[in-house]
Amino acid sequence: MDKILTFLQFEGYTLMRNSTDLFRSFGFDTQPVLIGLIIFQHTVIPLQHLVSFGLNLVSRSFEFQADFLLKSLVMALLFGVVL
Repeated sequence: MDKILTFLQFEGYTLMRNSTDLFRSFGFDTQPVLIGLIIFQHTVIPLQHLVSFGLNLVSRSFEFQADFLLKSLVMALLFGVVL
């Protein structure tokens, strides 16, 4: 998943880097690389937080499912031994 996100970031920066209208809207006649990186980072940071939050939710969901499965297996094992 991280590789996909990294690829999308590179592609997004490439699209933004080639956009002359974006640089003109910020008052730049040229396209400085450093300014492009700053603009891109300020646009992507909120999206990165949302993606990170979503991945955290999925990860926690898997952990809870694994805990429930383990609890079920232990209970089945205990009841199997008792019976």
